[in-house]
Amino acid sequence: MQKLFCFLILMMSTASVIACTTWASVGAVNQHGGVLLVKNRDGSHHSREKLALVTPRHGYKYLGLMYNTTGNTAGFPYISAGINQYNLVVVNNAASTVSTTHRDAGESKTMTTILAHYHSVTQVLKDQQKLFSTGLVNNLLIADQHRIALVEMGKHGVYCVWSKTSGYLYHTNQFECKKLQSQNKHIIVPPNNQTVFARRAP
Repeated sequence: MQKLFCFLILMMSTASVIACTTWASVGAVNQHGGVLLVKNRDGSHHSREKLALVTPRHGYKYLGLMYNTTGNTAGFPYISAGINQYNLVVVNNAASTVSTTHRDAGESKTMTTILAHYHSVTQVLKDQQKLFSTGLVNNLLIADQHRIALVEMGKHGVYCVWSKTSGYLYHTNQFECKKLQSQNKHIIVPPNNQTVFARRAP
């Protein structure tokens, strides 16, 4: 039986939840194998986002969920999720608890590099030092039909990776890796004043 590969993006915004969540399962835990991947998008700029087919001058084509944080930047320069012509998927959770500038541009640079130049999670992980030690803070969930990987990218070139060929990975917006937890400087507090805690990767 042909394995099932699904790429899902759920976009929502509520008054009481502000933490985006990503989740993926792979292998025997899925009824027909393959990958199931979900991302919810709890942002405030839904009127400034769109799906776009991107054809880089050098690299693979990909479909991206592009966005503009304020509406003042020309076009839709940033990306929140994407899938390329080889069915390699990358989605992100912003590292919202980390103090940094130019977050959206940094997040997008890593994601578009992966989408345009890589065809599998295994290939991405072979280049993990080059891709994830840039200091461009982000949380990534990467998937192909056979493997999933969760990446926390911190400042100063520090990063952590979890990878599975069978099982689950999930995340929100805070760093959970022990060597990155000290970089969590902001507590996420929604309007009801209840602290939102990240979900730990299993």
